Amino acid sequence: MNIGTRKLLVHDTLDDRREIYLLLSRLSPRHRVAWLERSCRLAMLPRSRTHPHVSLKMYARAEAAMRDDSLDGPLTVECFIDFWTMVANYSLDVERALEILVEMARWK
Repeated sequence: MNIGTRKLLVHDTLDDRREIYLLLSRLSPRHRVAWLERSCRLAMLPRSRTHPHVSLKMYARAEAAMRDDSLDGPLTVECFIDFWTMVANYSLDVERALEILVEMARWK
């Protein structure tokens, strides 16, 4: 079992998924993408110095979601899925990423 799978088993409960999604939805689109960017900096491929990154298209979708509320939900889902993909595939400090999310949601 790889490290990402173990972290998924610890953090991927129904309550955790709901809470993370709720916190993400409380952030503005720009802040959601900013949190994802910060999470990327906490992630690294095992035995490598490679970090994931947020695509330029994601920033464009965040800007579009700022203007069009119908794009807000899909952006939240995309950030949510990207986060869990990092948990599964990278050595990510999940606890720290979630602490940052909570802090950002409190100060939104």
